[in-house]
Amino acid sequence: MTTLDLAASVEAKVLNADNLPTLPVVALKLIELTQMPDVSAAAIAEVIQNDPALSAKLLKLANSSMFGMPKKIASLQQATVILGLRTVKVMVLSFSVMDCFEGPADGRFDFEKYWRRSLSMAVGAKLLADAVSDLRRDEAFVGGLLADIGMMAAVRCAAQEYEPVTRAYALRTVPIQEVEEEILGVTHATISSHLLAHWGLPDMLCEAVAAHHGEGHDALEGRRRALGGVLWSAAMIADLFCGDTDSQTLDMVKHRCVELTGISATQLETVLEAFDSQVKETASLFAVDIGQTFSYQDIQSMAMAQLAALTVDAELGRVQAARREETTRAQLEELSEQAAVLEHQANTDPLTRIANRQAFDTRLEAEIRRARQNKGSLGLILMDLDRFKRINDTFGHAAGDDALRLVGACLRKISEGPVMAARYGGEEFAVIVGVATAGAVRDLAESIRRSIESASFRHNGHTVRFTASLGVVHVDFAQQRCDAREMFERADQCLYQAKQAGRNRVGFAS
Repeated sequence: MTTLDLAASVEAKVLNADNLPTLPVVALKLIELTQMPDVSAAAIAEVIQNDPALSAKLLKLANSSMFGMPKKIASLQQATVILGLRTVKVMVLSFSVMDCFEGPADGRFDFEKYWRRSLSMAVGAKLLADAVSDLRRDEAFVGGLLADIGMMAAVRCAAQEYEPVTRAYALRTVPIQEVEEEILGVTHATISSHLLAHWGLPDMLCEAVAAHHGEGHDALEGRRRALGGVLWSAAMIADLFCGDTDSQTLDMVKHRCVELTGISATQLETVLEAFDSQVKETASLFAVDIGQTFSYQDIQSMAMAQLAALTVDAELGRVQAARREETTRAQLEELSEQAAVLEHQANTDPLTRIANRQAFDTRLEAEIRRARQNKGSLGLILMDLDRFKRINDTFGHAAGDDALRLVGACLRKISEGPVMAARYGGEEFAVIVGVATAGAVRDLAESIRRSIESASFRHNGHTVRFTASLGVVHVDFAQQRCDAREMFERADQCLYQAKQAGRNRVGFAS
């Protein structure tokens, strides 16, 4: 099948699938009502009250800090007046779409990361639209929220075709739309646009969503172009705040956002400073766990640390050259120590104080090359905390962070020499084990499992305990060939089997 045929197949499966969710009756009725010129707030409230969960979410929205009402809003009719018919329509659509896609299609899709990015885009687009004179915040919010919905629809309705994208993206550091274009010949932006058109949403919104990564943006005009620029900017900001792009690109992203939206640099600073708190509040409103996010101060600090590292490297080079002109050894040693400290910071997860994903990916490739050259062996352990969402839901995100710190402390004890432990993302961890037998790697995984099972911490007077499931693979490179992706996939399959078998156990393959 050619790439063109594959792209057409994916889109056809999404738009014609029997399991593609449809909007609830309340949402469809409300969309119909808001198109009437003389509809009243009472009529809107009468429709919404048929869905108790939806009613509660709208009242919570009306009383949130996003609207800053001086007194509590207690009735749906009052909330409808306060929010406005367009905002009510947009939020009902948003709540309904999230309920339609309330869970991942399979265990491999990162549902938490998906909603973290979608809510970040929605909030970013809303904040940017507030600063653009001819755009409405409700249009921008729903555009940001639904811009990536084609990704979820493809996972649910064309799982076989989309699975290679999910696997490849997990092992690479390029934007997912580049992986989609390379493997499928179509991006989630295009699929999202066609899906929204299929649902009968306005052409302007569909065209802007299609351009939210830049493709076709130059062909848009007027308000379509303005909305497309806001969504494209929101996507870049979401990449930064979700950790999908290097914080070193902060200045470039800010410059591009000013170009695309026409707002001032000062207005953009206001947007970025409000971003993280509004994302967290919106996640609470939608009752969605989005995991770890970064504040604007966090991103600025990381960007400054990376810039400092580059500056120190450049200065180190200058001093090394000057050493030939009698520069002292003490200066070189001091700069070398500073460079080592900054390199350590760039490769360390700040929460758990073990290696981050970037350092893990680099080390794994190096260990595989070494094992191939020496015809040696290599072990890989993937670990996922069991039912981690319950900790966040029961005790709050601060307790979740404490749990991750506890895991980091357990893994630091074994991370030395040929063993490297890293936080891979969220509640996922990985351990590379060089120069060890299959039995030794499996024993190490079992030891890690027991140490986490027996550990606990106190939070607000409660003792919190949790467990982990592990997937282990051992490769003898004298007997077989294996690259990083294959090794990761095999360990991931073992982890999946451990989860299916009841959690708190080790799955193994050699």
